Amino acid sequence: MLLDKVDFLTKQADDDGCIPLHYVAMNRKNVVEITKMLLKNNESSAYIKHKKGMTALHIAAYNEYYDHKIMKEILTSCPDSYEEVDDEGRNVLHHAVTTTYLSNVKFILEHASSLILNIKDKDGNTPLLHMAATSSWNLLVLKALLSHPQVNRMSLNNQNNNIRDVYMLQFPIREKELIKRFKESSLVTSTSIATVTFAAGISMPGGYITEEVGHRKESGSAALRNSVVFQFFIITNTMALLPSALSVFFFNILLNITYVEGEHGDAKLKNYKLCMRLTIWALAFMMLAFVTGTSATLSLSTVLVIPVLFIGWIFGLCISFWEVDERII
Repeated sequence: MLLDKVDFLTKQADDDGCIPLHYVAMNRKNVVEITKMLLKNNESSAYIKHKKGMTALHIAAYNEYYDHKIMKEILTSCPDSYEEVDDEGRNVLHHAVTTTYLSNVKFILEHASSLILNIKDKDGNTPLLHMAATSSWNLLVLKALLSHPQVNRMSLNNQNNNIRDVYMLQFPIREKELIKRFKESSLVTSTSIATVTFAAGISMPGGYITEEVGHRKESGSAALRNSVVFQFFIITNTMALLPSALSVFFFNILLNITYVEGEHGDAKLKNYKLCMRLTIWALAFMMLAFVTGTSATLSLSTVLVIPVLFIGWIFGLCISFWEVDERII
């Protein structure tokens, strides 16, 4: 074999300081056997860092292919390579938590010591705090860290910030994204519902009376005003208009005030949830108003009225009880 004759090739670095083992660690093909050969020929290559201070183990933490097999091979040959850190003082877990590759994180959590799990970088951030300080928030990875008994959830960095403090420092970036999404969805939806229900209330199903009836002047009154189903339409249409109008009001007034005054994320999320809940209610009552209005004009056709009322009310009730989840805000 070439490696048997030219041993120094395993340590030969390119202009970026990368040796063959580094390229193996970042390769997307099945290179487990090559990893074994390189380490068998020269185990010390596992400790060599490129110009950015990362070892092959650090690089392998970013590799989503073949699960954690490359990491396993490196650690089998060089168990103490866990302790290697880059130029920023970050170990393999620091790098792994900024990815979405849960299998790599779980592998490290299962085999590393508590020292590795809680080691701090130059900023005083443990892997958990480092994850909070970046934009790489993955719920499954976060749960894996928080559920591990040896991970210190109360550690502080050099600025005496815990995980909640670090997250809140990142919140303004997330907050702007939330507001942009909200303007494009909830506000438009609420305004559309308010417009449609207002128009439905003005136009009236069945139309208006345009002539005198007997001795009473009833011109301009709703033709179906005495119908019970039509009366339900008026009620549900009004109940659709009010929450949609309130949602628009709260979004333009309440949320903008809290944003300008710089309130913390908890208050803003509560306001977001309030507006979304109002929009959901408005959507539910708009559906109910549609079916009652339609049924009022089809009162002579029982075959159509019954299924329309049944389907519409079931759909409306299901929407009205929908829970607002913070993960979709």
